[in-house]
Order: sequence, then structure tokens, then C-alpha cells
Amino acid sequence: MRGSRGQCLWVLGGVSHAFGNRSRGAEQGLTAFALDAPPPPSVYPPGVFRPAITVNAIGPGWFRTPLNDSLWQRPEWVARTLGNIPQRRGGLPEDLGPAAVFLASPAADYITGITLYVDGGYLAVGHQVG
Repeated sequence: MRGSRGQCLWVLGGVSHAFGNRSRGAEQGLTAFALDAPPPPSVYPPGVFRPAITVNAIGPGWFRTPLNDSLWQRPEWVARTLGNIPQRRGGLPEDLGPAAVFLASPAADYITGITLYVDGGYLAVGHQVG
């Protein structure tokens, strides 16, 4: 019999987090910490079913934001960056929603401890995270 489930989902903010030098370790640390952190004993006394908790993150690729808008104003940077993305475009806000809905849905009950990169294929062609 299945019990209740809970989700913990992080959206790593912008490309500076998803592809920055320090964020890969932080992202792995956050998911590992959340997976290892047991609930307080008073929440689930011994012998009482504990719900399954899934812990995942979303790693956005190159999305235009107020923080990186100056980069998007440079045509040479845009051409080089989009040339490295198989989809040949930056991310749109509506690209992130379906990933969050999927990870929070019953379809992802057995998925935990991962980062789902929404990056237009940037990592798939051999680019590295941080």
C-alpha cells in the first residue's frame, strides 16, 4: 500500500547558478542534505509509516533575466552562446513550468536526488556544468 509522498524541489536561479563555478557542489550538497535529513522523531513516532520524500532540482540553462540582461544586449555574445545550444535559443519562462510540474507529479514518484537540466541541450553536446 502506498503512503503519502512529499516533494522538495529547487529551481537553481539562472545560468550563473546552473553553470557557475561553485554551484554544482552546492546543488549536490542541497539534494544530498535533504535526502539524508530525517524528519524529527516527534513527527513520525517509531512504527508509524513515514511518507516517501523525493528531492530534486531544476537547473535552468541560458534564460534572459534582469541579472544577465547586459549579456543579451551584446550581439557577439548572443551569437556565440546560442550557437552552443542545440535548440538555438535561450530558455523561456514557460520552459521551466512543465519540468516543475513533472517532478512534483506522481509520474516522478521514483525519481529522487537528480537535477533536471532545462538547457536546450547545452549539456548534451558536451558542455560542462561549472
